[in-house]
Amino acid sequence: MSKPHRPNLKDLIAGNVSTPAPELPPVEPPAPAPETPPATAEVVQLQPQPQERAPRRAAATKKAGQGTLRERARQQSVYLEEAVYEQLRELSFHERKPMHGLILEGLDLLFKKRGLKSLAQLAKDANA
Repeated sequence: MSKPHRPNLKDLIAGNVSTPAPELPPVEPPAPAPETPPATAEVVQLQPQPQERAPRRAAATKKAGQGTLRERARQQSVYLEEAVYEQLRELSFHERKPMHGLILEGLDLLFKKRGLKSLAQLAKDANA
């Protein structure tokens, strides 16, 4: 059986083609639901569970220097070329220092070179 002819958009806009109404299957009314007596159930009150950890907004109200690093610090992504990442990873392995610490050391050197406060001075100012 072939598909019915689809009218051209220009003909539809010009009003030259009438669109036939789609044939819908007959609709049967739904069968009436059998009447059932209302079920009675015992109402159970649940005790609220204690929160496993404080919401992140609570970290903003803490004084500087308190809480975990994740709570007091801002996250920053760094995109490194593959060779740079591998060299940093090898340096981290050989010096037995985390990559994060080496990146902070580099930032400290950058700040000192530009005549800005060092990381230690910034931390001291934040705690004061």
